[in-house]
Amino acid sequence: MGDEDTKELAEAGSFGLKVDFESRGDLKAQDLTKMMGNLLLEVADRITGKQPLIGHVKAFIKTPLGHIQLNLVDTELGLEIVQTIGDGPITSGSMNLMAAIVGTKDRKIEEAMRKALEPVALKLKLTIHEHDHDQTRNLDKLISLG
Repeated sequence: MGDEDTKELAEAGSFGLKVDFESRGDLKAQDLTKMMGNLLLEVADRITGKQPLIGHVKAFIKTPLGHIQLNLVDTELGLEIVQTIGDGPITSGSMNLMAAIVGTKDRKIEEAMRKALEPVALKLKLTIHEHDHDQTRNLDKLISLG
């Protein structure tokens, strides 16, 4: 049984993006952590509304000063956050943003991620790398925001 069969049986959708970013000014670790935490909460809210989240929304952010891991499996319990970024301004980094949610189509997750990234693009210059899941082409597409 392939991954697609498993997703169909579970009636689960999934989607992921890699995002490179550059700050537009003095960006501290706590500000980036808060911004990315809000991003995950917004993705979950756009997908499930006020219904319980059955699945997860995750982000791994890597910067020259350290990393941030965010995991959301229950909106009532809130975010699980691990942050190792040291002192100093964050000038750039990359983020892997992923979600897998039961009862949702891939396309809905993708749309939720893209909409939730819009306010982030006002604060950070974003370059979004989309992975094409068609294994016969296996192309990366680039979209630049900001």
